[in-house]
Amino acid sequence: MPQKEHESKLNKSKTPSLKPPRKGVKKGSGKLSTEFSPIIYQLDFISDLSLIIDSEGVVIASGKPQKLPGAKKDVFINKDIFMFYKEDLKKKNILKEVRLKKYKTISLDIEYAKNKEASVVTRWSPLNYNEKKGQYFLLLNFVTSLGSSGTNKKDVVAIQGEFTWHSSSGIKDRTTEYSENVTAVTGFSNRDIKKKPEGFMSIIHPDDYENVKKQYEKFLEDQTQTNLRIVYRIERKDKKSVWLKEVITINRDKKGKPVSSSGSISDVSDLMKADDGLVKSIENLKQLNTSKDKFISMLSHDLRAPFTSILGFAEILINEQTLSNTEKLEYLTYIHESSQNQLQLINYLLDWSRLQTGRMKIEPQRLHAQSVVFNCVSSLTGNAIRKNIDIKVKVNESIFVQADERLLTQVITNLLSNAIKFSSTDKIIEITADIFNDELIEFIVKDEGLGITEDNKNKLFKIERMFSTKGTKGEKGTGLGLSLVKEIIEKHKGNIWFYSKFGRGSDFHFTIPRSPNIILLVDPGDEDNIHLEKLIKKNYSDFQVITTTNGYQAMSVVLKKLPSLVITEHEMPLMSGMQLIESIRREEKNYRIPILLVTGFDIETVKKAYQNVSVFDVLQKPVNERQIVDKLDSALKI
Repeated sequence: MPQKEHESKLNKSKTPSLKPPRKGVKKGSGKLSTEFSPIIYQLDFISDLSLIIDSEGVVIASGKPQKLPGAKKDVFINKDIFMFYKEDLKKKNILKEVRLKKYKTISLDIEYAKNKEASVVTRWSPLNYNEKKGQYFLLLNFVTSLGSSGTNKKDVVAIQGEFTWHSSSGIKDRTTEYSENVTAVTGFSNRDIKKKPEGFMSIIHPDDYENVKKQYEKFLEDQTQTNLRIVYRIERKDKKSVWLKEVITINRDKKGKPVSSSGSISDVSDLMKADDGLVKSIENLKQLNTSKDKFISMLSHDLRAPFTSILGFAEILINEQTLSNTEKLEYLTYIHESSQNQLQLINYLLDWSRLQTGRMKIEPQRLHAQSVVFNCVSSLTGNAIRKNIDIKVKVNESIFVQADERLLTQVITNLLSNAIKFSSTDKIIEITADIFNDELIEFIVKDEGLGITEDNKNKLFKIERMFSTKGTKGEKGTGLGLSLVKEIIEKHKGNIWFYSKFGRGSDFHFTIPRSPNIILLVDPGDEDNIHLEKLIKKNYSDFQVITTTNGYQAMSVVLKKLPSLVITEHEMPLMSGMQLIESIRREEKNYRIPILLVTGFDIETVKKAYQNVSVFDVLQKPVNERQIVDKLDSALKI
C-alpha cells in the first residue's frame, strides 16, 4: 500500500482513547481504551524494542525504538508495520493467525530509515481487549537483533538476556507462551517449560519458591493491582543459579477478574553481584569509620598525655633555681626523649595517612637487598651496643628486590628497632633474606626477646587497637610502627606475618617483590661477543641479558637497572673499558658491581692497567664455554 494512501486511511480511522504513556513510550495520534494502559506501562520495562499494532497492522504505540541504531523515536508510529519488512509478507494471513491466538515468529530484514537496515527476529503476540468493539490489538516484540550497521555485540547480548511471555487465561500456567529467548536465559525451551508440573514455577530456586508464589497469589487476588515487579532466582537447565527480574502486567475485566497477562523477564545476575559487592563495600566502610573513630580517640590521648609531663618538667626547670646540675640533666633528658618519641609518632602518622590516601608516591627501583639491610643495621648500632646485642646478617649478595628504598629501609629499621627494644642484654638478633618464590623475596627478623602475649597478638597491625609496650630497659614506643610497616609492605604487593611465644622471642616475616637478575653485556658487535652472548643465555636462562653497543648506553643501564654483573670490552668506541669502569665506580653507593673484562690484547698487560679499578677478572678472547661459566659462577656467587 503506498505511504500517502495508507496515512490518509489511517487519519480517517477512529481509535479508542488512551491515558498518557509513561516516559520512554511513544504513542500514536489515535486513542486507546483506558483498559489498555497497563500494557503501555509494561513497554517501559521491556528492554527490547516493542510495538503495539492494531488489527490492520498499524503501529499505535512503541517502546525503546532507540534499540535500532539511528532510529527516530516515532519511526514506526502511525505506520503500517508491514511496509518496513524488505520481503513481501502475507499480511492478512499473519494478522489472522495472531488473532486466533497463534504466536508467530518472523526472522527477516527490515529497513527503518534511508540506508538503515537490520536483521531481526520478531515475536507477534495477541492482546485481547474488547474484541466485540473492534478494539483488537497485537504486541510485536523485537526479541533478538541479529545485527545492523552500527549495532555492536553489547546491544545483542543485552537483548538476549531478556524474554517475554503471554497468557490468555490471565495467569502464568502451563499454557503460557514464552518468546524464543527463554532458552538463552533459562536453558529450557518453551516446550520444556510447558511439560513441567508447575510450568515456569518449577524452575524457580527452592529458596525463593515460597516467596514468589505468595507474592504472585497476593497480586492475583488484589483486584486493584495490574502490575507487579519481582526479583528471584531460577535453576537453569545446566544447574546454575541465575537472578531474574520480572515485570508482570495483568488485564482484568470490570469485576477485577484476570483476563490476560504478560510479562518481561530479564537476567539481572550481574546487577545482583554488583549490588552484593556494594553492600559489602558499605559494610567495610562502616567498619573502617568505626576503626578510625577509635584510633583518633586513642591518638588524641597519646598525643596529649606526654605534653603534660613535658610542660611540668619545663616549669620546674624555669621556676626552681636551686636544682642541681644532675637534676636539671635528668629533667632535660626526659623532655628530650619524650619530644623525640612524639616527633616519631607524628612522622609515622603522617606517613600512614599519606599511604592511606595515596598522596605518598611509591617509587620502586632495583635494590641490592644486602646493602639495604647493612644500612639499617648501621643506623641502629648505637642501640645494640648499649645492650651488647649482636645483630647477625645473612643475606646473599645475589638477592635484589624491587622496592621503594626509603620505605623498605623504614620497614627493616622498625622491625630491627623492636627486636632490640624487647631483647635483654647479651642476646642475638638475626636478619635473613632468601628467595620465597619466583616473584618474592622473604625477609625474617628473629629475636630472643620478651615475645608477645596471646592477648596482644590479636592487636598487632590494627591501627584501631594501637598499643605500646615498654622495652627491657624501659624504652618507649609509639604503638603505630607495625601498622605503618604492614601498610608499606601491602602497598608493595607483599605480606607480613609473625610467630611468637611469650618469654621466648619473636620471628617477623615479610615478602617484597623480587627483582630479576641482570647481566649487562657491553658488546661492540664482533663475532666473539655474539658467541659470548649465546653462551650466557644458554647457561643462565634465569638471568635477563641486556646488551649495549657502547659505554654511554651501558652507564644508563647501570644507573637505572643496577645489574648483577657487567661484562665489557677493553677497547670500545666513544668510551673505553677503563673509562666505563671508572664511571661505574664513581656512581656506586653501597653495592660494588662485579665487572668482567674481555680482551683480545695481551692479558697480563691489560690486567696491570686495570688493577686499581677493582675488576673481578680479565678473560682472553676467544672465550670457551667452560671458562665463562666458571668465571660467572664465581662472580655471581652461585
